[in-house]
Amino acid sequence: IIADENTLYDIEKYPVISLTWTPARYPVLDEHIYIQQHLVWSVEVTYEINDMFETDMNSFDNYLGVHLRYGKDWQRSCRNGIERGHPYMSSKQCINQELFPKDNSITSQICYPEVDEILNDIELLLKQTGASIIYLASDELDKVYDIIETRFPNVPIIYRIDNYHRAQVDLGMLIKGQHFIGNCLSSFTNFVVRSRTLEGKENHFFGLISNSN
Repeated sequence: IIADENTLYDIEKYPVISLTWTPARYPVLDEHIYIQQHLVWSVEVTYEINDMFETDMNSFDNYLGVHLRYGKDWQRSCRNGIERGHPYMSSKQCINQELFPKDNSITSQICYPEVDEILNDIELLLKQTGASIIYLASDELDKVYDIIETRFPNVPIIYRIDNYHRAQVDLGMLIKGQHFIGNCLSSFTNFVVRSRTLEGKENHFFGLISNSN
């Protein structure tokens, strides 16, 4: 396909090509992760990410980015994942984590953790990293905000209010922070993880946090 496209579309004449299909496999293969380094946000999105970082975070990057899928559709996906086991969706990104089940099974703790598990993982990371602010991205923003705010009333929780470019700003902010925890099976989390990995930043996943530190 690449050879055909190079023949049909000369790079000098067609510097940008808009595709109606995904030109790579899902989930992203390890050998394709390097492509993430070529990601460039539009001028407008870059401005919105930087504005949020400078205004809401005061350019302070020692925050914990949290991405948590917690909607009913995700709950159904998790049930399917538990039945099928790994590989499923983006589970490959966390298969090598120390606490991932040795039999490659997918558990509810990994995919759709209980409230106490969510809060315990966040609390552990806040203590381990010294992060004093949380940036939250979720498909159930109000619900997850209330869950976290109840346990951590003194920790500022920042999130994107405006739905315009919300997904892109969330991605940018989750990538930008020093610390991050997300959903093992989520492709949204995987987008963040790819960029952070290329930048040499650590990534964590719900249900797979070690308290050995």
